[in-house]
Amino acid sequence: MRQIQGWWHRLAVCLGGAGLLLYLGLGVMQVAGETAVPDTPVFTIWYGTNQTYGTIGNPQPWINILGNVTDTDGIQTLVYSLNGGSSNSLSIGPDSRRLARPGDFNIELDYNDLVSGTNQVVITATDTLNNIATQVVTVNYQTGNIWPRTYTANWSAVTSILEAAQVVDGKWKLESGAVRPEVLDYDRLIAIGDLTWTEYEVLVPITIHAIDTSDDAFNSPSNGPGVGLLVRWIGHGGFGQPKTGWNKQLGMLGWYHWTSTSTARMEMVGYGGKRGETGNKELTMGETYYFKLSVQNGLTSTYRLKIWSVDEPEPPHWDLTQAGNPSEPGAGSLLLVAHHVDASFGNVQVTALADITPGLTVNKAGGGTVIVTPDPPYTYGQVVTLTAVPDTDFVFQGWSGFLTGSDTTTSLTLTGNYVVTATFIENPMVYLPVILAPQN
Repeated sequence: MRQIQGWWHRLAVCLGGAGLLLYLGLGVMQVAGETAVPDTPVFTIWYGTNQTYGTIGNPQPWINILGNVTDTDGIQTLVYSLNGGSSNSLSIGPDSRRLARPGDFNIELDYNDLVSGTNQVVITATDTLNNIATQVVTVNYQTGNIWPRTYTANWSAVTSILEAAQVVDGKWKLESGAVRPEVLDYDRLIAIGDLTWTEYEVLVPITIHAIDTSDDAFNSPSNGPGVGLLVRWIGHGGFGQPKTGWNKQLGMLGWYHWTSTSTARMEMVGYGGKRGETGNKELTMGETYYFKLSVQNGLTSTYRLKIWSVDEPEPPHWDLTQAGNPSEPGAGSLLLVAHHVDASFGNVQVTALADITPGLTVNKAGGGTVIVTPDPPYTYGQVVTLTAVPDTDFVFQGWSGFLTGSDTTTSLTLTGNYVVTATFIENPMVYLPVILAPQN
């Protein structure tokens, strides 16, 4: 029996107890006895050798085939081909960005290069001794689908992450009704949604287990661990396999970011990587918090972020509000972001703003009325004006609930169901008449 395993730059005759193995220029020839083959590259495809995309929609312009290749002699080259086409070179990790560990690779395949139906990707690795190994990955692609604008990723209902989302970077696992990265490194990412999504709100429970405290996590280009949500994602930019540009490919990142092992804060990061509004809310390791991020159109887009414990009611106010950049993408998908952070992301709820009907309940205490303009029904982000009008012999004391302060006329922006109370009290400046006794 003859086995060809690769090219060899040595000639040797090995006599074993059960057979003769002759190494020649073309490979390995087994003459008799036990199988003995030289080391060749070994592939691990993280999400299986048969992957399906497009059944829900396209969250970015390309799919990602992620994996690792190892060889005791070291990998010399790594290439891939699609559907029998030409070979394309791949970067091999680590690269301090998207490829975390030695041997990691990430093949980005443009949807436009895929055929509807079955596609074949052949990955070829050559080690430093010119041993060659190949791995075939079948990609099933369905064209023409648009991700529903209101969508829930229920991790307990799937057996593979790819059934509900697209993994962009990193090795993730399903665990206890959540998704969790297995390696803490630069931008472990999962994409959900469609490139056509414009205005939407995202709600995700996130549990932070630990952060990467190594120098690599805090030095450039990582610049500190962080965990959160990114909206209006259009895919990495630049060149290479994989591409590494990100800061002009988004609308806004809303996250919890560590600037040192003991210092962290809420933060908004927008188009161009520009850091915007910050907040000093402190999150506790091991506890679960809701992260809610919304994006709304306007002359410039408006982004809103709030974070609160799952054991508490949702606070009425947003923690951070940030205006977008006129040059940013006008539409795009959602990313779950674990940047040098070990975190579990629970079920993801995405709601189109057009499907949200805000409400306003106005209560009053004491003598007076409240005039609300305009009348309901309301749309997300609509501004309403409230005017407190006291009755005779009463004065307006102030607002409570969603509003505070004592201005008789105020306004608020409706992004949910809010309750406001106007309090009126008797006017302390009203006096009873004083009757003076007649003078003699």
